[in-house]
Amino acid sequence: MFRSIFLPVLVLLMIAGQTRAQEFQVDVSVNVQKLTNDADRQVLGGLEQAIRDYIGQYRYTSDPTFTPDNQIRLTLSFVIETASMNRKFTGQMFVAASRPVFGTGKPTSLIRYTDKLVEFEFYTGYQPQHTEQAFESLSSLLDFYVYLILGLDADSYDPQGGQIYYARAQRIASLSGVTSVIGWLPSTTTSDSRKVLIDEFLDPKYINFRNGFFKFHYDGLDVMQLNPLTGEQGVIDGLSLIAETNKKYPNSIWRRLFFDAKYKEISEFFAASPPEIRQQVYRLLQSADPSHLSEYQNLR
Repeated sequence: MFRSIFLPVLVLLMIAGQTRAQEFQVDVSVNVQKLTNDADRQVLGGLEQAIRDYIGQYRYTSDPTFTPDNQIRLTLSFVIETASMNRKFTGQMFVAASRPVFGTGKPTSLIRYTDKLVEFEFYTGYQPQHTEQAFESLSSLLDFYVYLILGLDADSYDPQGGQIYYARAQRIASLSGVTSVIGWLPSTTTSDSRKVLIDEFLDPKYINFRNGFFKFHYDGLDVMQLNPLTGEQGVIDGLSLIAETNKKYPNSIWRRLFFDAKYKEISEFFAASPPEIRQQVYRLLQSADPSHLSEYQNLR
């Protein structure tokens, strides 16, 4: 996984004493306003710190290029809706992650997604433990999204570099089959699930979504500081691959995730481009991302 255009330079700097870091800077918030029982609210008072410690103090990879200046920024925002007597909580979780663009320090979004079917157990003093061999409602939920995001990050630097991380997320989703915890498998009320999501990421027919994702970032955004024209073309090439794949396999979860994370960034990126470039991109987006078309009116 090549997390920098100048990876050898980074490695030399680390050998000289630069500090290795965990992969994530983690921000967690928990909204309990919908809970009416004060005892349930008090129990969840320790959830934010437990999650920050669980993710932020653990090394998920052996990648030496994660440094304090090169971490993934991860935001997890919970809205808790129900609580049961045995300390089971349900609700929604908003997941957002970004990584820095080469040479700028500015973030580029990897994912912005609301999981509407979250269920986990939590009690006072509980600290989730890292184990990928057995299913546990909270740690498995967190690890699933950690590996999904690590996969997206890796794909943005190296063609199909996220394969190993997606496979780990898929294994976690498969372990959920022995439980009745909501959100993991399709149900009678919804076809969306974490298992369906990760299976699509690993389906070979969607491979050009991932190739387009790589081009958008590594051949596009990361090149802008060195060669703006080449970088702009890289972003266009990435969008073209994604648009072409969407014609073959419309309405995929992957396409929806990409544009939910990127539509504002795309609009801003091309705002100052020549008219012919803006119009070319707008035509691509008309078919590839009709749900955000109102956001692209500045490109017409």
